[in-house]
Amino acid sequence: MAKNGRLPDRNLCLVVHSAGNASLMQRPMPSVGPLQLLVRVEAVCVQPVPVGLASGTLVSPSGRPIVPGQDFCGVVVGAGVSVDSSEFPVGTKVAVMPRSFCESCYYCERGQTNLCETGAEVFGWHVDGGYQQYVAVSHRLCHSFDRSVPWKQAVLASSAAAASYGMTKASILPGDTVLILGTNVTSLMGIVFSRGLGAEAIVVVGCAGSRPQQALACGATRFVNWDPSEDEGQQYQQLKAAIEDETEGRGADAVMYTTDHATGVPDMHTAVRLVRPGGCIVSVRACG
Repeated sequence: MAKNGRLPDRNLCLVVHSAGNASLMQRPMPSVGPLQLLVRVEAVCVQPVPVGLASGTLVSPSGRPIVPGQDFCGVVVGAGVSVDSSEFPVGTKVAVMPRSFCESCYYCERGQTNLCETGAEVFGWHVDGGYQQYVAVSHRLCHSFDRSVPWKQAVLASSAAAASYGMTKASILPGDTVLILGTNVTSLMGIVFSRGLGAEAIVVVGCAGSRPQQALACGATRFVNWDPSEDEGQQYQQLKAAIEDETEGRGADAVMYTTDHATGVPDMHTAVRLVRPGGCIVSVRACG
């Protein structure tokens, strides 16, 4: 916002024009629909998808220039005419859900909005995301939080919500063994919540470029490197041996499998093979 309290005429955005071709651009300010909020972005989570779009290793399915940024938060600076101003007054700090939903399809009516059949669009993948100064977004995707919460914590709200919901559904009990495939933000949150639910052993699998110290700092008890250039069968046997060593041969009580278009970690087939009979697999899909 300008120093005089008025909104600027132009909106600074990071735009990915094509594979590996990105630049800063001044665009017109977004128009605000009746049920939308205008949010001034204060923090955006750095994730593999935005990095992949900017570097050219990923291409948005939108088929047009895209502003990346899935998880972001900011301050409400305006609202549509149909939004309850008492719920979202100007100045409210909000975290924005990364995926829209229609509220009327078979799944949405049952509360499974992540499976929306008609209106699901992911910020920074299908539609413009948080790497811009101002975003117009549906009020139903915004969740307010206390002004005392730092931006660097608030921007993790979506990943924390996905991890906490999934690991709670997995019914982890004290003493359980959890296997986590992947080392993205949601994976790290999964480690934290698994530890909080009482898991005794948390084995994390990451590929080249992963940071084992981050996983261990979050509460992992063992980190296994997975190199896609090496023999996959041999690496699987080593991972299987590690899980069996932790569980007396039963298999993991719960497996968390996260996908964010990053490559190099074991696939869902590995999760199915390493979970124990009666165990649970939690799949968290970032986009697409």
